[in-house]
Amino acid sequence: MAGQNLFRLKMVDIDKSYTQITMSPNPVSETLTIDLPSWKNVSTLSIFDKVKLVILISIRSSEPADH
Repeated sequence: MAGQNLFRLKMVDIDKSYTQITMSPNPVSETLTIDLPSWKNVSTLSIFDKVKLVILISIRSSEPADH
């Protein structure tokens, strides 16, 4: 029986607060699932492959979603 491979990242801010992000599966073949308790403070998400080539850059708009 195969186990689930995942990657956990703990981001620590200057004020010592932290957020834990879980990403799975690891390695990714088609779809990457990112579990983050709150996306409200995320302004940019960049994903790179194993040779550091950019796969995705997502920049959150400051405009409301209905515009």
